[in-house]
This record gives sequence, C-alpha cells and structure tokens, in this order.
Amino acid sequence: MSNENVVNLSSSALAGLLSRLICHPIDTCKAKLQSGDSFRGVSDVVSKTLKNEGIRGFYQGMGAALFGGIPGVCIYISTYEASKAYLNQNAWMGANPFVSYFLSGMAAEAICCSIFVPVDVVKERLQVQSNCTDSAYNGSIDAFRTIIKQEGLRGLYKGYSATLFSYGPFSATYFLLYEEAKTKMADGKSNAELSFKENLACSAFAGSVASFLTNPLDLAKLRFQVQRSVPTAGTTTSAPSAATMETTTYTGLFDVLSKLYAQNGVRGLFRGALLRVLFFTPSTALTMASYDQFKVLLSRS
Repeated sequence: MSNENVVNLSSSALAGLLSRLICHPIDTCKAKLQSGDSFRGVSDVVSKTLKNEGIRGFYQGMGAALFGGIPGVCIYISTYEASKAYLNQNAWMGANPFVSYFLSGMAAEAICCSIFVPVDVVKERLQVQSNCTDSAYNGSIDAFRTIIKQEGLRGLYKGYSATLFSYGPFSATYFLLYEEAKTKMADGKSNAELSFKENLACSAFAGSVASFLTNPLDLAKLRFQVQRSVPTAGTTTSAPSAATMETTTYTGLFDVLSKLYAQNGVRGLFRGALLRVLFFTPSTALTMASYDQFKVLLSRS
C-alpha cells in the first residue's frame, strides 16, 4: 500500500471518529422524530429522551455507529477519491468536472452501503426504542444477534436499495456542491491551499443543502428499516414486543413515500428535516474538513 493510500485511510478514519462522537446525539433525535408520530417536535424529542432515558439515551446505537461507521467512512472517502481521479482522466469529464463529482459521489455510496446498511439498521433500531419498554435490545451486539435470529441476514440488509436510493442522491449532490464551493472559495488558488475554516464552510454549505433536499428519501428509508418482524408464538427474544412496533406495514420505499404523502402531504415528507440538516451540516463539515486537515498533517509526518 502506498504512503498516499495510508494517509488517505488514516485521515478518513480519524475524521469519521471525530464527527461520530460529536454528532451522534443529533442523529438519535432525528431518528426518534422520523420514526413515528409520538413526538411533536425537536424540543419534545429532547425533553422526553432526557426524562425517560437520561443522557445515555442520546448515545443509543453509538457502538454500532463507531464499529461499522469508521471503516465505512474510510471506504466512502477512498472510493470517492479513486472514482474522481479515474473519471477525470477522461477529456470530457476533465473539462466538466461537476459530472465526475456527481458520479463519484454515487459510486462511493454504492460501495460503502455494504457496511453502512447493517450499521444503520442496528443503530436506528436502538435509537428509536425506549429503554422504558418492557423488553428491548440490550446494546448493539444484542440487536445484531436478535435481528439475525428473527429475520436472518436479510434483516440486517433491510432497505439496502432504499438506502442506496436515499444516500446515493445525497452523496452525489453533496460532493457536487462541495467541490464547486471549494473551487469558488479558492478563487484561482489550489484547493489544497484552502484553510480548515474555508473547507469547513464549503462542506457545511453542501451538507445543509443536500440533506434538506433528500430528506423525504431518508425519512422513507428509516421508516422501512425500523420495521421489525413480529416473533412467532412462544418465541422469546430481547427485541421489543409487537405491541410496541409501528402498526403501519410498508412494502418498500415508494410505498412509504405514498403513505406518508397521503397522511400528511408534502409537510409529512419533510418531518425531521431540521434535525437532519442540524446533523449533516456539522457531521459532513467536520468529516471532510478534518479529513483534508489530517491529510496535510499526516503527509508532513
């Protein structure tokens, strides 16, 4: 492995760790708000989580997020960089780099979904459960084992296509906006000369716009993934009982979107959009700005 690849992988791992540690509580609130209609808004999610679960409630699913999320970020960023470099070798792509940014973002998401989807399923189910429930998942490992036991491997990859359809457009839009913003910010300079604050601003802008525009797809993905198979009679597991599950059954991403629209109109499709923006803006900003900064620091060492 070349020194450049080692630097890229190390930088992306450190950046992923930093953003996950700081932004996970916001992600938990977003998941809780989007998972059903039991919360009236952001402040209601925060107050009820504090009352029922304490500070620990905001960090449900953290183990899964760190265990799978950090390798996922490494694969995500490395795939994006490799795809961009390959596509830009084409003369037309080189002259129209925004196309390679968009396609590279889609490629990065398609590859890393093999890790992100099981992580998301475990993480989101832990995030939306309440530890006031009589029977609940007892941490990431218990959730992983229970899902495998009840639903098989398909349970961990539930919503793979929905995730790709949700995060693919997000990643494509994000990287297009991020790269274009960096070019504008550089104003004739090399992108590598941008400061940490400038990279942070470009990434925050791209993350906020992309996360808001793709919120309906993320909402549909989450509703579909947190559905749980009802245990058969006589089966005892640590998973929440059927009485605590969402009563609406969804058959796929488009079924979720159509039912949400029928129930609440366009407004219903943007439920949790504020928290999604509040999560992805600092998360993507910290990840990409830290990644670029770590690359500079590690390259010097």
